[in-house]
Amino acid sequence: LSYRAPELLRGEAATERSDVYAAGVTIYRMLAAEYPHGRIRSIDDWQHQRRYVPLRQQNDALPSELDDILERACAPDPKRRYSTIEQFGAALNTAQARAAVDHTPAPAGANTPDHEARWSWWLVGVLGAGLCTYLYFVLH
Repeated sequence: LSYRAPELLRGEAATERSDVYAAGVTIYRMLAAEYPHGRIRSIDDWQHQRRYVPLRQQNDALPSELDDILERACAPDPKRRYSTIEQFGAALNTAQARAAVDHTPAPAGANTPDHEARWSWWLVGVLGAGLCTYLYFVLH
């Protein structure tokens, strides 16, 4: 249930914004091994005003821009989320491109926080693009 958008737990119809929520939770979980709002077991869990746990609190090597993108994708209110999976994917790709420009290449074999952050961005970009492409074809 932790991957389900709150509106689905209330019995509302699924929308593309519900898929954005699930994709955001999936990417957050891949990077932090936690859920952005804690583990959700029932609608009652949402009624206790779950708050977004910043991604950087889980992994401070990740850029704050990525955290902002995932916070929006995982917003409890569907109106605050990206309206389409394409918008979400574009935001991830733009942030990844910005991060690539902002960093100089690490020496071979370097295991610095910047190097780890670049690998994280690469992973998020590839998985996010794949997930967005999959959802695009499934929804259309």
